[in-house]
Amino acid sequence: MRSSQYGYLLLVIGAMATMIACQKNAKTDGSKLPERLAEKLSDPELEPGAFTNLCAEALKTLDPQATVSVVGPFQVAMNSQGVDLVAGFENPWRAAPAARAEAVWAQVLGVREASKAMAGQVVGELREIVPLVRGEVDAAVQLIKAGKSKQVAYPLTADLWVLYAFNKPTQFLPVMDEDLRRLDLDRAQVRATALENLRQFIPGFERKGGKGTWMLILPNTGGNFEASLLLLDEIWDDLEKETQGEVVAAVPARDLLFVTDSQNAAGVSKVSALAADAYAKGDHPVSKQVLVRRSGEWKPWAPP
Repeated sequence: MRSSQYGYLLLVIGAMATMIACQKNAKTDGSKLPERLAEKLSDPELEPGAFTNLCAEALKTLDPQATVSVVGPFQVAMNSQGVDLVAGFENPWRAAPAARAEAVWAQVLGVREASKAMAGQVVGELREIVPLVRGEVDAAVQLIKAGKSKQVAYPLTADLWVLYAFNKPTQFLPVMDEDLRRLDLDRAQVRATALENLRQFIPGFERKGGKGTWMLILPNTGGNFEASLLLLDEIWDDLEKETQGEVVAAVPARDLLFVTDSQNAAGVSKVSALAADAYAKGDHPVSKQVLVRRSGEWKPWAPP
């Protein structure tokens, strides 16, 4: 089973908007984490509190002018260039000890880029807008539902949401209401634009599995868009031609998409079990809800 890469949560403190940024598979700018910190982060006996302190040191190393402080388990507050934010490091903590230093540094680089974006130094472009399918377990969705975020999004079905983001080289930056005004887009237009951009970003999917149960995989995309395949009608229109009943699917993590036929009882049970297990164990859970495509729309699956 594939697993997603690192992610982080950024909350603007005392500002007009709240921001969530999700890091993609790491790309660095050539800078390196100091060996002293890397060695300490790789210690298998490292405790969460000490780990968080080291993450704060790493942030300070990259941005010596920033004010940095630990504000909770795996949470580091930073003020840089007039922007206040909180960076979460829980996912790097979950990495194997030997991989933690790389995970933390990739996270720190992403935080810097997000800080630049929030300071107005990075501007999203129309061609970068993509749709991301996320679940209510996601911090970004929780903030949107609480009215604390102006990220452009809409509920899809059950506990699934579609969030719009700019597809930057190392991370996704949220599309905010002000971005729509800047780009002269309404919500219907951003949806059409995002779907067309998604088609351009993905090279085509692979189908793996057997006995009527499959995984849909996107090679060379870093496990960022599998859940978003739910939004491409042409995929499901074609799959419906191969099924005796209705298409049943689940996206327990952002890089996992399981599919079967509603007439395949064993397949439905398998997808349900796989979804529950991956949702409980995955780094980036989305939803354990099993879905059925009915009249061109996704609905929660209920056994007959």
